[in-house]
Amino acid sequence: MTGPIFIVGSGRSGTSVLLNTLHKTLNLPCHGEGHFYPLALPLITATNDFFEKHASKSESSSHMLHDVKVEEVRGKIGDMIAEIYKKQYGANVFIDKTPGPTGIEAIPFIQEAFPDIRIIYTKRRGIEVVRSAVRKFPHVAFEGHCEIWRDSMTTWRDARPKLHVPYLEIDQHDIALNPALIAEQIGELLELNPHQVNTVKSYLLTDRPQSSGKLNSGTVNIESSGWDEKEIKIFRKICGPIMTVFGYTEDGNYRIDTE
Repeated sequence: MTGPIFIVGSGRSGTSVLLNTLHKTLNLPCHGEGHFYPLALPLITATNDFFEKHASKSESSSHMLHDVKVEEVRGKIGDMIAEIYKKQYGANVFIDKTPGPTGIEAIPFIQEAFPDIRIIYTKRRGIEVVRSAVRKFPHVAFEGHCEIWRDSMTTWRDARPKLHVPYLEIDQHDIALNPALIAEQIGELLELNPHQVNTVKSYLLTDRPQSSGKLNSGTVNIESSGWDEKEIKIFRKICGPIMTVFGYTEDGNYRIDTE
């Protein structure tokens, strides 16, 4: 393992479980959450817009802008982000957990800054995520929770083809049901030795992931979600299309490929 690990995904989908697992078993530095590297996104967007807006000025060799390449400026932004992480952790190997759509959207923009980056995307069916989020954050409107989950999933769908670094998708459902397999997949992604894989496996087997009030237990379907008809209608409208894209069902099977 030679580079940093970035954990992204919707809130309430297992990002904390993965952070705690890797932090405690691999002894890597981290904060509870990062929320810093997404700064690269508006900076790079502003840089691109600036060079596009002043394209006519860059055509003349009498202007300094003529000799400044947009790629160089974007690279300096990435270098600055990487340098701040190195100052924080004193090493090139660390864990960053930044849940939510913004963190996912920014991932393709920081690949060059961290050549050895490994990305773990955690996901979970919308029914479970929204139920858990409503319980933990009751001040947020039901519709808002639905939109956050939808945006996290669609942003990952759009970001994934832009990645040219190793990544792994992990469903929290599988962490709970098959932690041994998840440990093997993490080991392959991070190039862990057998002892490290066994340590990760042991942690997942003995320290079961939080289930937000045991929301993972039992067979859950949309009718038994505890939502009223209005909320079910809102969920289907906002989350239904992307539920289908990722193969999730509304019934107790959780997803289409579940036997």
